[in-house]
Amino acid sequence: MVLVHLVPVWAFTYLPTTDGAAHVANADVMRRYHAPEAEAFRKYYYVSGTPSPNLAGHVILAGLMYVVPPTVAEKVLVSLYVVGLAAGMRYAVRAIRPRAGAVAWVALPMTYSFLLGQGFYNFCLSLAAYLFTVGFWFRHHGRTDLKRGAGLFALSVVLYACHLFALVVACGTVALTAGWWVIRAWWEGRKASDPGRRFGRSPFDSAPACSDRQSGVSSAVRAMVIAGLVLLPTFVVAVVFRPSTNVSWLNHDVPRSSLREDLLGLLQFQAMVSYRKAEGALGAALVAVLGGLTLFALVAKARRRRAWSRWDVLLLLPVGLAAAYFRAGDATSIHFYIPPRTMYLAFLTLGLWLAAQPLPRAVRGAVPLFCGVIALGFVASHGLKYRQFKPQLAEFVSAGDHIARGSTFLPLTFAPQGRDAAGRPTASDVAPFYMASGYIAVRRGAVDLRNYEARTDHFPVRFRDEVSPFAHLTSGNGLEQIPPRVLFDKFERAGGRVDYVLIWGRAPDQRAAALAGEYVEAERAWRNSLSAGDAHELAAAMARLGDAARLEADLAAHYERVELPGARWTELYKRK
Repeated sequence: MVLVHLVPVWAFTYLPTTDGAAHVANADVMRRYHAPEAEAFRKYYYVSGTPSPNLAGHVILAGLMYVVPPTVAEKVLVSLYVVGLAAGMRYAVRAIRPRAGAVAWVALPMTYSFLLGQGFYNFCLSLAAYLFTVGFWFRHHGRTDLKRGAGLFALSVVLYACHLFALVVACGTVALTAGWWVIRAWWEGRKASDPGRRFGRSPFDSAPACSDRQSGVSSAVRAMVIAGLVLLPTFVVAVVFRPSTNVSWLNHDVPRSSLREDLLGLLQFQAMVSYRKAEGALGAALVAVLGGLTLFALVAKARRRRAWSRWDVLLLLPVGLAAAYFRAGDATSIHFYIPPRTMYLAFLTLGLWLAAQPLPRAVRGAVPLFCGVIALGFVASHGLKYRQFKPQLAEFVSAGDHIARGSTFLPLTFAPQGRDAAGRPTASDVAPFYMASGYIAVRRGAVDLRNYEARTDHFPVRFRDEVSPFAHLTSGNGLEQIPPRVLFDKFERAGGRVDYVLIWGRAPDQRAAALAGEYVEAERAWRNSLSAGDAHELAAAMARLGDAARLEADLAAHYERVELPGARWTELYKRK
């Protein structure tokens, strides 16, 4: 089944993800930064010397590109995630209960998630790393010594290099289980000292045998102390180098979703919806499977007294993550995609708790069947969309053949979610053309002036402040809005230069002539109502018209159009 999940990855040249191409391009910058022909890279970029998070994917890609082409390197990286998620889940659940291998199937339908569609490769890798980390802890906690502590430390470093969020959840998992197991061991020792009192079943019945109750407490305390000591340095580094949330361009006008919307999103497993809204039905089916297994296990516990085991503390993980999901509605959380991350990990960690439950053989046998069918549904949905994006991405990337090597280009996207034959968006949630320009950058060794990663402080490649296009070529989020706000003159005064302008998906109604009509209608509506809402719409229409008119005027004055035979949605302009 894992091999089936690899088919869409390897069947197409380009992967239609939101950020994936940017990771490939920036890994190439790291690889070739000091090459003699990479003068443009050194003018606009610098590679941070700090231990940046989100580093693992870039390092792996850069290393792979020494032996395989960039697009193949990306496929190898995604394949590593696909295989690692399945293998990591199996390793973790079998560390909890050796006969729980069937429960590992619940992770398989989670492979093609919204997070993968977004191209969050580092976060996806961190999911596999998380499972191997907690699996290692579950497997060895009863025999934790310095050697195994070193192994846990190494895994925490890998987690840090992948993504901070998964590292925090892993530290929370270890802290929760270690603390609880110490308390249970102490309580068990107390029961042993008062044999006349009735107590429940030992939380360490399935733990490695201890010579007596006191040694059980000592073993649990030793494991907790060693785990705390080896995880503390990585956690401290994560706190010191965490991404900055105080950024001027953060959009604080994002409307907060209602409790009903959040609950509906959870029940549909919205973190699995990428290319079409119908994927919500598959997500709901997966929630039904997980919910059914959870209900079955809880009812069985209610019927059988003393059925609670030491592993049941794991149920607090999905509960806590679900609570965090409902609270993560502010602009900063939405900017860092905290809601889908917490939702995804809530269901993933629920699988860990289910692994500890003594499910009947018939139930265990049904899990692979239901999960396999749902997983195939997600594979088919993504594969068909990959095929639909294939000609669009081929048209867009082929325009890069007309861009000179070592030059600069500004990609302006009017349809980040693609356009089908009728001009409608091809995807519902992900935006494959948001950073598809990364494929052009890596092919031509060119500087992508809309490289969003280089704007942030949590990726290794960053723009130099003095020539940063996000500081001098626009204002605010101008390069990401539609139509974009581009200030060519300001950028040239700062020492920058835009050699090419690449436009994707601009429809007739997004040009200045059509927007002028939109402005007239907005002005008429405002004059008739004089309401604050219509005044806001009028101001927005005026801004859109001004941005579109400025762009068209600058292109006409300073650029000449390059002919692209057969191109429908792609326009390329070269500096005169």
